[in-house]
Amino acid sequence: MLKIQTLIDDAKCFETVRTLRWREGVSCVRCGSAAVTKQVRDSRQPERQKYRCRDCGRWLDDLTGTVFAGQPSSAVAHLGAVPLLHGHESVEPAYSDPS
Repeated sequence: MLKIQTLIDDAKCFETVRTLRWREGVSCVRCGSAAVTKQVRDSRQPERQKYRCRDCGRWLDDLTGTVFAGQPSSAVAHLGAVPLLHGHESVEPAYSDPS
């Protein structure tokens, strides 16, 4: 279960995305190769890591191939949809029901 506190800021949110998405290491979304190298960080979202596939040459980042790909807005704005990155995970509510 994800704790909502791990998604509050962009750095923690992208770290959580990487942990959920790349459990067995980063692989290319085009060819499936594990021959992927870390590159620079995104200039508009420095918390977002970029990668390059050595086999097919494709550039990708933490969100490539997800519903968030190409979105310029902050990861925090997508907080409610983070479970879509990894279907069986759930997010712990930020509050508890007093009843």
